[in-house]
Amino acid sequence: MPDISTKLGPELKSTVEILEQGPSIGIQERLTQSWQASSSELAGWLEIITKRATQLERELDRLVGLRATWAQTRTDAQASRAPTPVLQNVETVLADIEAARVRCRHSAPSRSSCRTRWPSRPSAASTPWQRSPGSAKDRWR
Repeated sequence: MPDISTKLGPELKSTVEILEQGPSIGIQERLTQSWQASSSELAGWLEIITKRATQLERELDRLVGLRATWAQTRTDAQASRAPTPVLQNVETVLADIEAARVRCRHSAPSRSSCRTRWPSRPSAASTPWQRSPGSAKDRWR
């Protein structure tokens, strides 16, 4: 998004100076058209920013759900005395989810998405203890 104040600040000052001189109707119409164009441009940026903010809110909600699911997975794995590598894998997933949440919360519309590709919930086929060692994030892509 361009720095709007850099563009509109001088344009506003110039418009005020012109209007103070009592310009002709033709000049007033050109000024009106110029400001209408700026208004349309700003409305377009507002739409883009609003869509991005909505996407980020949805993503944050999704990450909250993922965190709850994986926290329960950790509790279940601990209760079933899963091997240490399994618990480490679950902790890695939880840490990755938290990192994605932080990126989302600090993301501006011009930054990359915080979208991740972790499973929404562990299934029988995707539980960490049924996987070979390695990066948890890589295994669930």
